[in-house]
Amino acid sequence: MNDTIRMEPREGWRKIILNRPDKLNAVNEEMLAGLLQALDAAERDKACRALLLTGEGRGFCAGQELGPAVMPTPSGPPDLGKLAGTWHHQVTRRIRSVPLPVVCAV
Repeated sequence: MNDTIRMEPREGWRKIILNRPDKLNAVNEEMLAGLLQALDAAERDKACRALLLTGEGRGFCAGQELGPAVMPTPSGPPDLGKLAGTWHHQVTRRIRSVPLPVVCAV
């Protein structure tokens, strides 16, 4: 896991926190990879019966970070389909498939 995701184990559940409050928790590849790791860790924890997903600071999640991954380059526009297919769809499918209730505190 990395600094963009925090996980706080509680008795019987885990709190997963999107941790980029200076960017209103806008996601980037590092954060999405960390979220996948957090979901995997929660699923492996036999004592965990539920997940709470929330954001640090005043925003839950501002969406995709508008940085290098989504900006045009001299060679052309970014491949947003690849970004969505590689990260966003994978994270969405993982949240849907984790065998635990997932509550989002927005």
